[in-house]
Amino acid sequence: MIIMKSEATQEEIENVVKEIRKCGLRADVSKGAYRTVIGLVGDEQKVPFERFAILPGVKEARMIETPYKLISREYAKLSGEESQHRVVKVGNVDIGGSEPVFIAGPCAVESRAQLFRIAEGVKMAGAHILRGGIFKPRTSIHSFQGLGAGGQEEAEEALGWLREAGNRFEMPVITEIRGEGQVD
Repeated sequence: MIIMKSEATQEEIENVVKEIRKCGLRADVSKGAYRTVIGLVGDEQKVPFERFAILPGVKEARMIETPYKLISREYAKLSGEESQHRVVKVGNVDIGGSEPVFIAGPCAVESRAQLFRIAEGVKMAGAHILRGGIFKPRTSIHSFQGLGAGGQEEAEEALGWLREAGNRFEMPVITEIRGEGQVD
């Protein structure tokens, strides 16, 4: 994480972003009322933070050790956010609010009928969010690997069922992805 001086210019900020990209990382620039913080997204292990610390406009450069840097309390604190507590909204459900959130569903979506049967059951049991696995990495190639393993057409069909079940039972839905290319 790079914390810029309050008087840092836009040119100095852009220069730091350029240096971050040279290291093969993405820069997440967060401009607050009093300071700008630049998060480094990617593997920071080989980043020479001492090099960033001496760049014009930089107040402090240091590694954040948590695996989820951009949502960590440490990042929030250094970014100058009033509260270090974050709430993530998924549809109409607040994760991190005052109430617990229950997420349930099948490990692997195998069929439309199976998904709807499980969605109805988890809704009746009090779940707030429906989850369903489309891609299921397994230790054995002979095990069912999810409908997504059959190709994009099957994956899109399973995602459609998941969305349809979520709509019918009034729950937002989540699933895993295997890479940035799978996000619209």
